[in-house]
Amino acid sequence: MREMEECDSVRFVIGCWALWEGRNNNLFGGKEFRLDRVVKRVYEIIGEMREVLEGSGKRSMEGVVSDRWLRPQSGWLKINVDASVREGIGVGVGAVCINEEGRVMWGVTEQMSEMMEPSKAEAFAILVELKEAARYGVQQVIIESDCSMVIDALKLKRSGRSAIYFLFDEIHKISSVFRSCIWSCVRRGCNKVAHELARASP
Repeated sequence: MREMEECDSVRFVIGCWALWEGRNNNLFGGKEFRLDRVVKRVYEIIGEMREVLEGSGKRSMEGVVSDRWLRPQSGWLKINVDASVREGIGVGVGAVCINEEGRVMWGVTEQMSEMMEPSKAEAFAILVELKEAARYGVQQVIIESDCSMVIDALKLKRSGRSAIYFLFDEIHKISSVFRSCIWSCVRRGCNKVAHELARASP
């Protein structure tokens, strides 16, 4: 986390997220835009990222539902994924990839104007991140989400005819390029960074 806080580009991006969030709260939520609130939000986000990245020295492979975020084991990368559905705006996707040392390898924030039901949006977010991991040549990856319905469906390889199952099929096709791929469900509190990225996407 120390290295990340020393990185000006990361602080700049966090500042942009906080400004964008304040602007949206003003335009769509009727809240007064105040610079002191933006600064406070920047420190909140940094604090949440510190809590996630340094909160535990323990490591996990199976991603058992836990009250604390856990680092991956040696040779693995963990990608925390989340989606945010905003009426009249679209779907925001957020994710952060972290290695065995707790270092951020990459972060992603993306928005689509297409509206989706929450579970479909969560599956879409996973698909986006698997493609990103494949592009980077990742071999062993843990995908963490706080959407138990999607994670359970991927673990059990459930099939069906609705639109979300086509996403599941695409996810499994992409996951076959990795040497190992684990689906893990975590509580919302363990998925804070991805959650903030999804909500902050422009």
